[in-house]
Amino acid sequence: MADDQIRPVSASQWAKTWAEQYLEATDTADKREALRRYLEAVSIALEVAYPSPGFLSEPETFNKRPLRELQEFLRQIDNREKPALFQPPKLKGRPAQDRQSEFIYSQAAAAITVLMRRFSKSESEATKTIERALRKQGMPIPGRGHSVVEACSALQTWRDKVMSGEKSQRARTWYDDALFFTDLAKSENDVINQFLNPGQLPTDPLFGK
Repeated sequence: MADDQIRPVSASQWAKTWAEQYLEATDTADKREALRRYLEAVSIALEVAYPSPGFLSEPETFNKRPLRELQEFLRQIDNREKPALFQPPKLKGRPAQDRQSEFIYSQAAAAITVLMRRFSKSESEATKTIERALRKQGMPIPGRGHSVVEACSALQTWRDKVMSGEKSQRARTWYDDALFFTDLAKSENDVINQFLNPGQLPTDPLFGK
């Protein structure tokens, strides 16, 4: 779809439509296409909000080069190319923990702490509550054990290690960041809903790297 076909329609509406299609897509190629269209709509919305001068020799009011480059990288992937930006750094070994799981475990550890501090739960009671919530929502649990006892033990061990600095600095800052917002939780269910959201993505730590 060309830009001139999109412009008569609200760019924000197009962005909303493509965002929904991105979330609904199960095929990776369809997901990339929806993401590219979403970036295109965002680019148009920025141009409407911050019109550029009419002369090509003048710089844009709002530099949209990053958006255009991301769109091009997505096209390159569909063309079976390998954009350098999306290549992992050439370091030895594999990451000790994928970001998504590490983030979830940090949130779970913080949730256990909040249940203990604010709702007078014992460590065992708090861990069982969080273990049930993780299992119910289909979220990963540290360790390889499948029983409740093994899962709770793995959660307690992971929390102990992140608090003592035996996990990554990133995991510790995620844990600390989560505790910073504990006043928002007014009940145990609030804790679970706040900390254990299956759709939540890892964030950039607020107070560390």
